[in-house]
Amino acid sequence: MRHKLTHMAVSSVCNKNKEQAMCGLCLEQGVVFSFVTEGFDAIEKADPGFPHYWYEFCDDWDVIVERFKKQPDSALDNRVLWARLFVTSFDASLSAGQLALWRHLSEELATSLPEYPTLSFHLNEASQFPQGIAAYISQDLPDSLELFAEANALLERHLLRANACVTMLNRRESNSVWDLICKEYDKNRDVFLDACWDEFRHRLFACSLLLTWAPESSTLKRFVVASPHYAVDFLALEYRLQRWLLQLCYRVKGVAFLAENAALLLPEHLLYLLHTAQADVSEISAVSQAYFSALEGQTALHPPHYGEKAVREAFETLSHQALSW
Repeated sequence: MRHKLTHMAVSSVCNKNKEQAMCGLCLEQGVVFSFVTEGFDAIEKADPGFPHYWYEFCDDWDVIVERFKKQPDSALDNRVLWARLFVTSFDASLSAGQLALWRHLSEELATSLPEYPTLSFHLNEASQFPQGIAAYISQDLPDSLELFAEANALLERHLLRANACVTMLNRRESNSVWDLICKEYDKNRDVFLDACWDEFRHRLFACSLLLTWAPESSTLKRFVVASPHYAVDFLALEYRLQRWLLQLCYRVKGVAFLAENAALLLPEHLLYLLHTAQADVSEISAVSQAYFSALEGQTALHPPHYGEKAVREAFETLSHQALSW
């Protein structure tokens, strides 16, 4: 059964809902920051409350597989593990244990989007391809034009929906139409949250296609760096999807991509990406300077959740660690 999601209420319509929804963003920032600054021990301590983060940050796949076998399937855990394996398989072959888990999860999560039949077909085919996603994409696919068109259309549809929702919310010019706006927002809220929950595999696959075939695509860039400011769920799945996509872009485009878009991204995500990639000192410095320049110029979309000093210290610690990598 799908986990119950909460959303960000508009302005002060419902403070309780707003606080619950903000917890999704705070959860993402807090857990990721703790992982980068304190290591996996911090995640293990929080395990009973957030097992899905344990699955996301544990590096021992033998332990992951054994734990997965011993507990019932969870809709969120399945998505987290599938996404991790997707990112791993983008440029490397999976181990026997990873491959078995990947195939099981792909069967559990297999869905088709009627509006995008070619994309759905190839996603399900690629999910069973032993050499990985990148190897599948690099094949000479006979319907590659249709596949590319559907991938692009899926991402554009999301961006259009998001823009329409934001525009609608910005039209609250008078209290007389406030109730009407809130009703319209409520109608659209579940569309956004359900789409993220149900389409996340298709979105990852669509981005990997564009990243491989059209790495300079404006649609790809706008989708990857777009913050889900219109609706935030308690489980922060939208922000986590963004982090997985940023991992793929970082692998292909390098540190220049992070520095160029630092003003639009969570500083915790920047730290995480540099940490997990074992970036060198010059790369860490480039991203750090880009983010703090944006912060000082008041163009940073996401101020540090733990304060500027804590994030500066985290970047400095990362630079010191990089000397021993």
